[in-house]
Amino acid sequence: MNKKILSAFVSLLAVAMLATPLIGLVQAGKGEEKTSFACVPLGDLTNVPISEPDLKPKKDGWAEANVAKTSWTFADITPILLIGGVPYIPDDFDFIGTLIIQVGSGHDAVAKNTWTFEFDEIGTIVVEETGKMDFMTGGIVYRGVGWGTGDLKGVKIDYYINRGGVEYDGTVMGWPTELFT
Repeated sequence: MNKKILSAFVSLLAVAMLATPLIGLVQAGKGEEKTSFACVPLGDLTNVPISEPDLKPKKDGWAEANVAKTSWTFADITPILLIGGVPYIPDDFDFIGTLIIQVGSGHDAVAKNTWTFEFDEIGTIVVEETGKMDFMTGGIVYRGVGWGTGDLKGVKIDYYINRGGVEYDGTVMGWPTELFT
């Protein structure tokens, strides 16, 4: 597969993925307080490859249908977490996206992304999401889960996004607002 085509596809996927904020839904336990959750990335959303495409033939031996896997990140973004409508900007941030597509087969692509938000001396929020892109409609559906470490250990995030439609649903459970005042 031509590297320029793959790079263009990854760029389009990144733009589609970030055209709307990450939003999530938590399955909270009884009596536990939950509030809205969203992540809005601002800045240079240009993708930067981390690895060259890794092409592997399919197990059934079809030469024209290969699986391509590549990893990438963003040029320079600042994510803003909106917790109950209140903005929180992490002290440090990391994103690694992995794209897996079946080259030449006309099938969907799968994206596996990891977002890490570090708040100095408080803790870290890690969010892992899996998305599926339908090449026919251009729609992307993401499902993600997140958790906290350190003083954010009780934080739980679980969200669903359908970028092909208008379904955006999100909450977070266990966010310690008192640590950020």
